[in-house]
Amino acid sequence: MVAMVAGTLFSPQTNGEPATNGVVSGNAQPTPSIAPKKEALHIVIVGAGIGGLSAANFLRQQGHHITVLEQSRFANEVGAAVHLAPNCNGLLRRMGLYAEDFGANKMQYITDYKSDGTLLKHIPLDEPNKKWQHPWHLIHRVNLHEELKRMVTSPEGKGTPVDLRTCSRVVEIDPFSATATLEGGENIQGDIVIGADGVHSRARSKIPGGDKKAFASGKSAFRFLVPRKAALEDPQTAKFAERYGELIIWYGADRRVVMYPCANNELLNFVCIHPGELSEVKSDDWNQGGNLQNMLDVYSEFDPAVQSLIGKADPDSLKVWELLDMENIPTWVNDRLALLGDAAHPFTPHQGQGAGVAVEDAASLAVVLPLGTRVEEIPERLKLYESIRYERAHKIQNFSRIMGRDIKPGESKFNMMEFTDYNFGHDEWDNSTQAFRKHYWAKNPNLYWRMPISFGPMPGPRQTFEGTARTAAHSTFCTASIKFKTSATLLKNLFPSPSFRFASPATVAYASFSQTTLNKMEWLGGSGYRHLGLYIHGVQYTKKNGDVLNGTFMPLLFESLTDPIVSGREELGMPKLYCALDVFKRSNQYRLGASWQGATFGSFTWEGLEEVDPGEDKGTIGGSDDDGILVYRYIPSVGNRGRADIEHAVFVPHAEESKVVPSKVKSVKKATKATIKLDGLDWEALPTLHHVAGRLAEIPIYDVVVLLGVPQNYANTSGLHFLLDDSTITMAETKDLRQNKRFITSHDVNGKEIFDNSIPEDVPYRRLPDGAHFGLCYATNQFPADLSSDKDIEAYSNYLTDLPGITISTGSVVRIVDMMPGALSPMHRTISIDYGVVLEGEVELVLDSGEKRLMKRGDISVQRGTNHAWRNATKTDGAGTGWARMLYVLLPVEKLEVGGTVLGEDTSTIPGVKPSD
Repeated sequence: MVAMVAGTLFSPQTNGEPATNGVVSGNAQPTPSIAPKKEALHIVIVGAGIGGLSAANFLRQQGHHITVLEQSRFANEVGAAVHLAPNCNGLLRRMGLYAEDFGANKMQYITDYKSDGTLLKHIPLDEPNKKWQHPWHLIHRVNLHEELKRMVTSPEGKGTPVDLRTCSRVVEIDPFSATATLEGGENIQGDIVIGADGVHSRARSKIPGGDKKAFASGKSAFRFLVPRKAALEDPQTAKFAERYGELIIWYGADRRVVMYPCANNELLNFVCIHPGELSEVKSDDWNQGGNLQNMLDVYSEFDPAVQSLIGKADPDSLKVWELLDMENIPTWVNDRLALLGDAAHPFTPHQGQGAGVAVEDAASLAVVLPLGTRVEEIPERLKLYESIRYERAHKIQNFSRIMGRDIKPGESKFNMMEFTDYNFGHDEWDNSTQAFRKHYWAKNPNLYWRMPISFGPMPGPRQTFEGTARTAAHSTFCTASIKFKTSATLLKNLFPSPSFRFASPATVAYASFSQTTLNKMEWLGGSGYRHLGLYIHGVQYTKKNGDVLNGTFMPLLFESLTDPIVSGREELGMPKLYCALDVFKRSNQYRLGASWQGATFGSFTWEGLEEVDPGEDKGTIGGSDDDGILVYRYIPSVGNRGRADIEHAVFVPHAEESKVVPSKVKSVKKATKATIKLDGLDWEALPTLHHVAGRLAEIPIYDVVVLLGVPQNYANTSGLHFLLDDSTITMAETKDLRQNKRFITSHDVNGKEIFDNSIPEDVPYRRLPDGAHFGLCYATNQFPADLSSDKDIEAYSNYLTDLPGITISTGSVVRIVDMMPGALSPMHRTISIDYGVVLEGEVELVLDSGEKRLMKRGDISVQRGTNHAWRNATKTDGAGTGWARMLYVLLPVEKLEVGGTVLGEDTSTIPGVKPSD
């Protein structure tokens, strides 16, 4: 009557990798291992400006070793003020730098005047600034720079202090060896070189297309600082200095004066922008001295109060510099060299975003280069950095150009706040982190995803969060089962489709209740859970092609814990429900209760337990001679009651399962008596389970069969659960992808063209285990094909009964692939040239480098021995996801060699596809 089986699960290793397949309940466990030490990179940064030092700080905090090479001595560091807008300030705060602690003051007002002193607008910013998560600060550039230097070199803080080397002029950079050569001949070699060396960057010349030079924008700017006290003491200028944190701009037709406070509102910073030819800048030096009288002449037609204000500039500290611009370069990276800040995208000052965008670049680099990044991954990571930053940096760069345009007669001036939402409403650390996640996920397309998907792939019994396959190890199980004779006519009412039937015409059948207690499950933190299933033996499933599978049908599996229920339902298609399963053991007795919130609907007992030889164990539930376990998956369509989005059978073969994770049975006990008591109760007692419990209670038990207990093996089931081509499938193909046809022409005896009718016109489809539908429209076994005597049609007819691999090395293939809503294929490579056309929907082509292209209807891909994945990105009018359809033509190619390595086919990642011929 029996069965009590206890044992341990263990995991074989294959080629040094954990086994990755498993069983019905999906309780795979990882073998414990020590995580490898994450190695730091040596990163060489050329340039110690705000961008370079920010990169050094972020990368230090990531755990890397940093060398900064700065050509100056920092002996007479000068500077004006700089905006720390919310998008920049948030990043500085993330690295631990709070600008208000060393002189920054808030930006509190914006006021605009005409050049004659007429007020245009005055905007208090207290309310507008509340929508940004970080403050908008104004700071003296020297104060910011000094704090960044202190942070990177300080022994305090996270990571190894940066090696900051001044008087180190870089004269040569090798992107491929990541080497910077100094003026004296010394070579500094790292794993990465970052060019943060400004608008006249030497590093830029080592980037493809980086031969572009900065050019004069047509404007120059006087810059200087005036003590706020001096402005307040002058009755003519006092009104301009009364408010804390006020930015004021006086606009002329082709020139303007910009003033705002810094250094705790004690200094007023001036940037006086004007036509470049008026100030005769003679060098590209940021610190070129300016002429006070020249400046007063340039602004001689401005409001006298403004002239008086700028006249307070110290002639000895007055500077003038030419505002430079540059065409966009096509890329910022080359192998192991990357640019940031003005080296990649020089900014004019009209948006106050130059320093901020450089800090954003630095943050993005740090995100894509976490501790543990391997040297061979660097070129790919730098390309990812560029893809994240390129559009935004150049967009803000263009905003600044727009804001710097002269105001034409009759034209209103530009509103400085127009672009604020785009500039401020961004956090590059958060943005790059998500982009990096998506990059990682795209490179690992076989990750398990289930709701809620906002947080990424879901860890569970088959994978860690990072996607590492789990395998069973050190877990224990105890299984108790009862096999009984019952009514076939009643049980067949539980079959979900006509494809299921009993193998025997008899009206009696056999079924089992089998309950397992699992413990020491690593994926559950060392804990465990219980499950109880109904197994109907002697069932046959007929596939569409007529093949018959003999199996045990499991209509229901109760489990006592949410985590395995959710993962098993969503990832494996298991028909799992929750109930409490309470087990009580004695030396010769085993009792099980099944209940929901105190309402018990099932009681099972095993009495007179005695040890028997474990070798008598048959190895399958109920000791049945069948091929495996059959279940039925059903996912309802949202918003369409009574309709399924997905509906199909799932098969778990015993033979494959037992190869993957064998179990070691320690003991088997046989019972002399067993009882089953089932009570459907009512809707009040079981408001969510009465319909299930009631049907179970209807099952008659004619006799309890004496047999030995059955161990169950648990492992990652990613390769063992097969979708079956049930004729009752009602997937979304029926709503938006029609059955397509292909028309094959031939010739009559007189050579006239006719349509061949030896093969049905409907394209034959088969469904892969991952849910994709493959339609073999045509295939030849020769290239060029032999059309004589319809030899090619005969070859194709043979392929319809003996399907080829994805490609045919001697011939051609025309195939249609229908992709399920939201589907993501595994990464795979065929050694062929593939022409792909999107017929319906939108499909994203994902390369193993992380690059992607979104293909819309009619778009074409040409893949040349490409390692890639496909993602169905189709959206429906209702904002849901839809099916996609692609047409492929695949042709053979010669041996493919790249970098001295011969590339081979890799389609083993696609379940249900055999190797190419």
